[in-house]
Amino acid sequence: MSYQKLLLFFLIFFCPVGVHAYGPRSVSATGKIVKWELPVRLDIESDLSVRDKDVSALLDAGLKMWSDVSEASLTYSKQDLGVAVDADNVCCYLYDGSACPNGPLTDGKNPIVIDDDGAVVAKFFGTSNRYTTLGFAAVISHDKDTGKAVKGEAVFNAACLSGVALSDCGGLSFSDDDFTSFIVHEIGHFLGLNHAQVNLDEADDTDTSNDDKITTMHPFFTPGNGANFKTPEKDDKVGLAFLYPASNFSSSTFTISGTIHDTNGTTEFACANVIARNADTSKSRVDAVSFVSGQMCADGDFDKSCDGNYEIHGLDPAASYLVTVEKINKDIKSASGIPPCEGTGFQPGFTTQTRSSSITSTAGTEASGVDFTLSGTTGNVNSLILSPLDISEEDGSDDSLFEEAVLAIEAKSVSDSCSTTSTVDSGGSSNSSGGCTLFPR
Repeated sequence: MSYQKLLLFFLIFFCPVGVHAYGPRSVSATGKIVKWELPVRLDIESDLSVRDKDVSALLDAGLKMWSDVSEASLTYSKQDLGVAVDADNVCCYLYDGSACPNGPLTDGKNPIVIDDDGAVVAKFFGTSNRYTTLGFAAVISHDKDTGKAVKGEAVFNAACLSGVALSDCGGLSFSDDDFTSFIVHEIGHFLGLNHAQVNLDEADDTDTSNDDKITTMHPFFTPGNGANFKTPEKDDKVGLAFLYPASNFSSSTFTISGTIHDTNGTTEFACANVIARNADTSKSRVDAVSFVSGQMCADGDFDKSCDGNYEIHGLDPAASYLVTVEKINKDIKSASGIPPCEGTGFQPGFTTQTRSSSITSTAGTEASGVDFTLSGTTGNVNSLILSPLDISEEDGSDDSLFEEAVLAIEAKSVSDSCSTTSTVDSGGSSNSSGGCTLFPR
């Protein structure tokens, strides 16, 4: 972009191995997609005022962006948390392996918090990130056998909200639309969506007029683009429907599936980004859906046993599609990555390919066998050691893996209050919540 683009590290730590693009953020050790039972319970803190500015409408607008997706069936059950959450009492309601290691894991509440002065963010990520980490969200625990989400949390930093920004923001401020867009993106993660790579040209160019083609779950954000960023695109909508489908989603759309192979034509290749685009060039940038190969591998199985399969759902039977396989951009890594394809120093490379003939099918069917054999590969992810953003579901430990994502590492404080130790009897806990941190590119 012609003006500074900021990198949002929207991390979710609910055991995300083998899940990417529009698909689920997490798959359990038994291969179950991690998602909520409907309606999704949200325990909203009682104080939604930021220096006399009521932000409840912004929160509602962000939540509504997802519940209005017609391809999906998503409902919320909004509850009153009954307390205003701040840095002093946050560990009574939120869990973090470093800041709040004794926070609740199975209390049945999913706190949604407006951090009016950035103090909660500072407690989790250090004081240097108090004004530059825009928020964080997580599914904190899930049942490894069923994939059912057990507890989640979300925090949105309003310290630099335009009109009521604190003086320490140093001129940094975000509009109401920007703030709403952070909510939409983070709630997307909370619901189970991963980052996505769809229209990199629009995301990386200097033309601001095409920013409406950038998906909501893209990991980069341009200040002032909130009105576009907060509105889910086709890839975002299909991702939500993949997790929470409307009754007619499968019967009214079709699927393209296949396998990505390494150069030998037999070894399967994970972490390749596959995109189906409408063959009509006037629609190809808006009717586009992505899926990363191998993303349905079970947690802990992203190794040589993991395959290169992909499946792209939600396609229009009245259209035909061109399928492209491309590498994940080198900047989409670490905390801004598509777990587990988020190696800090290396992403597998290969030559981009587009299938020469377009594909169409009838509603309710699957066009299978759309395979690719790559050329010019610089490494197969199955032979790499990546930096997973989770811990095992069984051990319950935490290594504060979000630390590599922040600008500076500082000692995290641990609350002395609300120190009752929690365990996840059903199996499945994640590490600390990750934040959306502003990084200049």
